[in-house]
Amino acid sequence: MVTRDSITISWGPCKDDGGAELIGYVVERRDASRNVWQRVGYNDPSTFTCTATGLTEDVAYHFRVFTENPVGMSPPLTTVDPIVAKSPYTRPDKPEGPLLTKIVSPNSIECTWQPPVSDGGTTLTGYFIQRRDITRPIWVTVS
Repeated sequence: MVTRDSITISWGPCKDDGGAELIGYVVERRDASRNVWQRVGYNDPSTFTCTATGLTEDVAYHFRVFTENPVGMSPPLTTVDPIVAKSPYTRPDKPEGPLLTKIVSPNSIECTWQPPVSDGGTTLTGYFIQRRDITRPIWVTVS
């Protein structure tokens, strides 16, 4: 799973324990533009997922996983392609027309429209309503 500030990776169980009981898995990450690895987790031998948190949105990261037994650590299993921390949501589409207006009083109107085709992957929280006097170039938010 990928979010704007975290990435969860998973892997399968180790195929060769090196002749000794496994102690666990060491998980590291690095910014794809740098060569410095940082530990992000240590898992017991039966856990095959790890979530790296505190990441920066729109930054690409590489991950690697080592298996550890009492003798030492294995060579790493490393991601081939970087993974970008990014929100799974996008901006919603514009509301669907037609935009219908009805004069309610000398100081107000009623507007109706249809919701957008795409909500961007999350619940819509509202709409911004703006008006503009036809003699002026500036739009003003009214609701």
